[in-house]
This record gives sequence, C-alpha cells and structure tokens, in this order.
Amino acid sequence: MKIISFDLSGKFAHFRKYFSNSTALSYTIPPRTVITGILAAVMGYEKDSYYDALSRKNLKIAVGVLSPLKKSVHRVNNLMIKSRSLGDFMGEKHHTQSPIEIITPDNLISGNIVYRIYFLSEDIDFRDSLIDKLSKKESVFNISFGAAQFFASISNTNIYYDSDIEENYCENELISFNSAVYADNVKSIVFDTNETWKYNFIEEDLLPMDFLNKSRELESMEHLLYTTDNFPLKVKFSGNFYKLNKNNQNWFIQFL
Repeated sequence: MKIISFDLSGKFAHFRKYFSNSTALSYTIPPRTVITGILAAVMGYEKDSYYDALSRKNLKIAVGVLSPLKKSVHRVNNLMIKSRSLGDFMGEKHHTQSPIEIITPDNLISGNIVYRIYFLSEDIDFRDSLIDKLSKKESVFNISFGAAQFFASISNTNIYYDSDIEENYCENELISFNSAVYADNVKSIVFDTNETWKYNFIEEDLLPMDFLNKSRELESMEHLLYTTDNFPLKVKFSGNFYKLNKNNQNWFIQFL
C-alpha cells in the first residue's frame, strides 16, 4: 500500500457552488470533483472522460488546509449577451455586474492558499504514473483553483509506505484530524478553554463527491467538517480513518 500526499498552492481560488446562479458563491475547500479534475489535468485525461476511473470506488482522496484562508465578494463586469449577434459579443449591449466570492490567503501579499491532498489508488499503473508527474512537478494540462485564471502549483510530494500507515476504526474517540471529515462521523467538536477563538475557523458544508455522467450530473454529495486555518480539527469521532507517520510526525486523515 502507498498513500501519496502533495500540496496545491496559489493566490486566488473559486470553487463555484453547484446551486449558485446569479451570485457565484464558493466552497472554501476544493470539492472532491475539483480534485479529480486536477488529477486528470496532471495525467492528461480528456474532459469528462475520467469520472468512472477516478470515482470513489476506484480512488480515495482526502484534503486538508495548510494556510489561513478568507473569503471576500467582488463584482466583475461581464458582457451582456442577449443574442448570438456579433454586436453582443463586441460589447454593444454594454456590461452587467456579477458578484463572485473569491478565496484568498489571510495575508494576500506574503501568503498563499495551500491545500494538502492525499490519495490512495489500487491501480498501480495510474498511481506510479501520477507519482512520477507530481514528483517532477509536471502536468499535461495547466491546473487551477476553480477558475482558469487562478493558477495553482504542485509541491512537496510525499509517499507513505506500509510501515508508515495504520488503518483504524474507533467509536467516540478524541482525534485531531489533518483533513476534512464526514460530519456524520463527528459526535462533537472539542475545544480547549484557551482555544475558543477557533470557533470562527471551523466550517461544515455540503460538497459534491462524484459526477454521474458527461452531463456533469451529481451522483453524490456529503456533509463535510473542516478547518479554514492550519490547525487540526479536534473532534469526538466514530468511523474509519488513517494514521500516517513519517519523521516522527503523525497525521490523521479520512478519505472521502
């Protein structure tokens, strides 16, 4: 068994919520559907061709936050398109302002958005090919944080081997997770008395997991719990999880 981790970083991100129409709201962390799209871009898979190969039954994925994040709403000028005439596309109907929610690092000048991605695949050829591309920081297609103009980069690829991995199951135990977890597995969130400020940095959201077909219909969605800063999510937890150990450091993750 091998579990691979790597970091994705950039300055801006926008992961549009599936129900968002007139207002382009964003998920705080990349949904599983976005992560599989990034992996497909690295591998060079054609658009809409990878939904089954990278589905939850074939590929386990976990995601954690490694940097303080914040959201802000901005307005962008879009062309007012009311017909297929050239004039509309040349701006004759002028523009319409649309709000969009953008994720940035807490300090835009010195900071970056950083997510850590973990994956476990039983397809050895896919796994080894992806490890090779991630290690060389090579990608067949450009990768981004949602919107095409929000470029992302790969760094810090690590491999965890059998000796580094423990697969566990627990009932109502206190665990500090380094990844998002299923909200249904959490009985309660635990805070130390001097950590009440962290209430502001924990979110729960309903995120898409898999696409059903090339029309991008959603097959499944899940409620996830996660932090929006670089600290563990301490919870009373029941369910399956993985403990990773390397260089005398432990990471606790749950695959989605």
